[in-house]
Amino acid sequence: MRRRVFALVAALLLAGIGTFVLVGFVRGAADRATAGEELVTIYLVSSEISKGTPGEQVAGLVTTEQVPIKVRSPQAITDLASLDGLVAEVDLVAGEQLLAGRFVPPAEADLRREDLPDRRVEVPTGHLEVPVRFEAEQALGGIIDAGDTVAVIASFTAYSPAGTDIIQLDDGGLVAVPETADTEGGGEEIEATHIIIENALVVEVQADSTPSFRGGEEGESGGAVLTPSTSFTITFALEPIDVERLVFAAEYGSLWLAAQTPDDVGATSVVTMNDIFQN
Repeated sequence: MRRRVFALVAALLLAGIGTFVLVGFVRGAADRATAGEELVTIYLVSSEISKGTPGEQVAGLVTTEQVPIKVRSPQAITDLASLDGLVAEVDLVAGEQLLAGRFVPPAEADLRREDLPDRRVEVPTGHLEVPVRFEAEQALGGIIDAGDTVAVIASFTAYSPAGTDIIQLDDGGLVAVPETADTEGGGEEIEATHIIIENALVVEVQADSTPSFRGGEEGESGGAVLTPSTSFTITFALEPIDVERLVFAAEYGSLWLAAQTPDDVGATSVVTMNDIFQN
């Protein structure tokens, strides 16, 4: 029995000595690796910093650490006071260095256009909201606001006016769509453009990046309006039947918008190559 106890105690002692030696070796290796290198202090995120967090609240969410100067990022924050008046532009996760490029003035954190304090409008009862992406030239050059009404124009490059196809949906409903050109059966394939929705209500405009709309010095009048080099996601409020038509046209054709007021309603017709040059 005594031999077993002695053997157990000896094993524990050897394990302890081995751990001590290993830790010492690792520390020595780390010291040798950084020997002769200048150490600097960096701030590391210790708790998640959410987007929009004021810089004044960051002090309790970070810790400091000594690292070789080559490890410190050129944008590393060296003084937390430099964050006063700024907010986090993105979410910051624990373990990353605190970088100046992640903090911006509150005005820059809001990507909305300055002249749109409220980008949403009330959606009429019975209407659905649906977003569609447009390039700038298809969305009135980007000069479009929440609350505007527009005409939606659809263009198709494979359309047969001979008739319609009736498609049965999964829920049992039916929808009529233009008959697809049947080249094998001799069907005529033509291009067609038509206004499919009148006075579509815009409820929100989102730009992929902050657009710049007017050139020249501040205060100048006149001059050309610069088309923003960005695309827009525009959300419309439409009746359900118009939502279906809009989504179908976005999926299988192309869409354009035209500025329109409730009084700007006139007779229109499907335009094809055959009649585009007619008066």
